Amino acid sequence: MLSQARKITDTEEVLSTALRRIDSLILSGKARAETDAQLFALVHQVIERTILEKARNAKRLKKREQVVAALATNPELKATIPTPELCIRIGQFAQDPIDREIAMLRARGLKLHEIAASISMSDSVVRKRWTRLKSRARGLLSEGKPDDHRQ
Repeated sequence: MLSQARKITDTEEVLSTALRRIDSLILSGKARAETDAQLFALVHQVIERTILEKARNAKRLKKREQVVAALATNPELKATIPTPELCIRIGQFAQDPIDREIAMLRARGLKLHEIAASISMSDSVVRKRWTRLKSRARGLLSEGKPDDHRQ
């Protein structure tokens, strides 16, 4: 993740993103600048918004890294059945809202087939999503893994 953090704060990346956005505005005909001052204001606004977006992304990345660090030092990872707290922490770095919901329902003690019924999905889809979520956690942690084969 360190390379992602560098990319977010890289000046060339910010400038490149801003220039792509300006090009897109011009090509779509949405850029209206009749004077140099208006053009400068447009460029300034695009660059400012790009920097703010990159800062928000950096903040999200930092939060995610904190969750991963907390998981990496957690002795519960060696448990065969994840605890509700561990399910919640796994769900915190899930990007998909459905995956987060599966992790939160799992934390409440629901079995996979019960989760499937509650979110109107098939058992096999929920099982695959849970397996992928655990696999992502394992990849981020690179040591230990939550492993739960209960249904």
